[in-house]
Amino acid sequence: AAVEQGDVELFVRLCAVHQPRRIFGIGNAFGYSSLALSFACDNAPVDVLDAESEGVANRQGTELTRRIAREERRNIQVHVGSSPRDMPRVVSGRNGTYDLALIDGKHSDRNLVVDFLGLRGAMGP
Repeated sequence: AAVEQGDVELFVRLCAVHQPRRIFGIGNAFGYSSLALSFACDNAPVDVLDAESEGVANRQGTELTRRIAREERRNIQVHVGSSPRDMPRVVSGRNGTYDLALIDGKHSDRNLVVDFLGLRGAMGP
């Protein structure tokens, strides 16, 4: 399911209270959730992993996100790869500690748990 207005409100409230220093996301599509997190969380660095498994439109979404992030001076890095397999590569290239994670995209319950477990070691206290 796509991120909706209520989700954005949650991002704003969560970021106002928690003030994350770094954010990790799984699933980008056209970048709405990545950009919403960036704006809601005072431009905290966002690393997002997307498999681009849905064809040409998915690749265009990655490029669109990168372009908007660049133009709006948002600290967003979109990495192409599959979760949880490619998470260590993305996480190890950064400082390795994230304060907030969003597991978005097409995920079964099993995939959500596997992604959470794969990311758990990179999460701060």
